[in-house]
Amino acid sequence: MTTRVAGEAYPNLLKEKGGTGFPTLLILDVEGNILARQGERTVAAFETTLKAVLDLRALEQKAKAGDTSGTADIVLAKLTLGSIKKLDEAKAALAAAGKLAPEQRKRADGLLLALEMNELATEARKPGSGIDLGARCAEWFTAGKIPSGDATMFYTSIMTHAERTKDPQLFERAFAGYKAMRGNDERFKVFYATSESRLARLVRFAELTKKAKSGDSQAEFDLLLLRIEMGEVTADEAKAAIAAAKVGEAEKKAAEPWLLGFEVRDMLEAAHTPAEREAVQKRLAEMFVAGKVPKTQSQVFFMNVLMHAERSKDTDLLAKAIAAARERVATDPVLSSLVARYEAQLKKATGGDKNGEPGKRK
Repeated sequence: MTTRVAGEAYPNLLKEKGGTGFPTLLILDVEGNILARQGERTVAAFETTLKAVLDLRALEQKAKAGDTSGTADIVLAKLTLGSIKKLDEAKAALAAAGKLAPEQRKRADGLLLALEMNELATEARKPGSGIDLGARCAEWFTAGKIPSGDATMFYTSIMTHAERTKDPQLFERAFAGYKAMRGNDERFKVFYATSESRLARLVRFAELTKKAKSGDSQAEFDLLLLRIEMGEVTADEAKAAIAAAKVGEAEKKAAEPWLLGFEVRDMLEAAHTPAEREAVQKRLAEMFVAGKVPKTQSQVFFMNVLMHAERSKDTDLLAKAIAAARERVATDPVLSSLVARYEAQLKKATGGDKNGEPGKRK
């Protein structure tokens, strides 16, 4: 239930069962005890979880009949299904299960690590915790320790850490682990493309840093632009560094798109009311028409230009902005969803043909 309804039998069920958002998917028994927490929302995933629940019930029935040989498997099954959520409880249950076989021990280690990571992530979100989740996950990963189950947070935390510490090799290894976990799933196509761009920037950063240390002025300048692109330089620092760079005036002039990103950000942050946001969108559209397109802040820039074009019913501007955004997709893959959405809007507005090409407005 996403809306409070008078007389609803279980108004606090989500909170009572540990849910933090919608949808929270659980398999419960008739008493309301959690048998499993469902992550992936696919038919195959539900069927796999349901089979695991039924297998667990079969093991529990054997245990009730006096067969205790599957005690460790029962604990491991409960950990896999997420019915044991606390690390201390999991450790105690495994200790009570007795000695584990090598394969069981390996499985238990991965499941315990998943619980430890989740508890660490919860603490890391608290203000002033001082916990660097990415650094801790990177330590585990380097030591060959990988949590069981959905390791999305594990790999993405390492990738963020690798990006912050400028370690392309670590980023590449973590990204490979993520892809091995997800496979060729179309739902993650944009994330894959974005990650490839992030990795390419890290590799380029390392190459430019090496050249800059040898006294290459052009490499120093290109490294500065890359640092602006990666959000590591303030507007004032960027302007001062570009002015002081040991390159020609033409190259300094060509760096203006990198500085435009700061201007776009400041305009958007200063707009608080609907009228102010519409005024900013109009100004950004005017910038676009004048050929001033920022190198950074691409997504918000194009989104606001497209919103202005849509609101003003300017199909010519809409088409040009879509085309420009499409050209950026290779280096900024997150723009792909924006392009797809507004291409559909343009087709609808202009009566595009069945191949998706814009036609004349009716």
